[in-house]
Amino acid sequence: MFEHFQFDPSPIATRSFGMQPKDEEVSFLAEDFGIPAAKAAALVADTEIEADALAARQIKRERSRGPYGNAPVPASPEEHQVSDDGGLQKPVLKQYP
Repeated sequence: MFEHFQFDPSPIATRSFGMQPKDEEVSFLAEDFGIPAAKAAALVADTEIEADALAARQIKRERSRGPYGNAPVPASPEEHQVSDDGGLQKPVLKQYP
């Protein structure tokens, strides 16, 4: 009945929910669930050496990322400094002894 139908698993295997590379799995566990990189790598890896390599790559990715990501960051106070009063105050016309 289904002799003419051939199943190709390659599109399913490349989707995000199935067969991900181990680096992506470690990244998913570390970023979305807050699991430390070493523990996430130990959960995913087959050997200790592989776990160490996965954890090292995840830590490198975390450190290379900006600490604030795409969030707006206020300008530093040095950029807003003006000399003396900056002309914002009224001049003193009279001084009483």
